[in-house]
Amino acid sequence: MIGNDVVDLHLAQSQSNWERKGFLEKIFTKNEQRLIHTSNQSHQLVWRLWTMKESVYKVVVQQEKERFFNPQKFECHIESDSFGHVVFNGEIYKTFTEQNEDYIYSTTSKANQTCFYQLGSMENRINTMSKRLGLQKSEISVRKDSLGIPNVYHSGQRITKSMSITNHGRFEALQFEIL
Repeated sequence: MIGNDVVDLHLAQSQSNWERKGFLEKIFTKNEQRLIHTSNQSHQLVWRLWTMKESVYKVVVQQEKERFFNPQKFECHIESDSFGHVVFNGEIYKTFTEQNEDYIYSTTSKANQTCFYQLGSMENRINTMSKRLGLQKSEISVRKDSLGIPNVYHSGQRITKSMSITNHGRFEALQFEIL
């Protein structure tokens, strides 16, 4: 299973007031709040932790086939600038984070999986997938199930084991694993 999430840092700066009363307490565990309050880059850390939680949430929804809202059940641990893990119900999900002054992008997978991601515009999403998969773009479609989980179909047959799409502001990304 694959999950991903991106935050446009410039948009988050202008539209999200994470410093408002109650926000950190609603979203983050006590340990995560301590990290945020002691960081000299609190804005980036808030959104890194958020993208880590959200990427794992997408995996959990695919596994459990149920949507829910309880971000504090996802405990983030940062190991390095790029790597971390999230604990949910006693299970560990490894994460990879790419970040710069424009965006923070986190991905996770439950196992070692070959997947593809593209950070940037998904305007030509089908073109990109058709090239990557060696299939005619007219035969490829992306459909979401009743939970909003996307999958790729080729000539009406599902061909992805797992797929995750994310967008925020100027950035969009997709990841998929073929059956």
